[in-house]
Amino acid sequence: MSKTAMLMKMKNSFWKAMTWEHRRYLICALAVGLLFCAQNAMAFTVPTSGSFAYDLYDLAVNQILKGPVGFVAGIGFMILCVFAIARQMVLPAILCLFAGVILIKADAIVVTLGGIIA
Repeated sequence: MSKTAMLMKMKNSFWKAMTWEHRRYLICALAVGLLFCAQNAMAFTVPTSGSFAYDLYDLAVNQILKGPVGFVAGIGFMILCVFAIARQMVLPAILCLFAGVILIKADAIVVTLGGIIA
């Protein structure tokens, strides 16, 4: 086999020989395959008093998120959402609304968040 024939054979590789439609099917099949390879998710539990990093959790969640700072920030985002809607900025308004709801309901969200533990 000559050198040019080998180069032509390498040029027409598997990926280049496929049509765009077949490439999309292959990518979708790989995505579905990866979906079924997911790990189990375990919920985050609130640390007990005296355990590792309880002071950090107490400061971040109990005093800031669930406290007056989190509530005022959540209400501030809601007010910012109203001003963004008045200026017809839809995407920033939606983001501010989500941020406000997340900050106001942070105590319930923190407990229900799960982390993938392999």
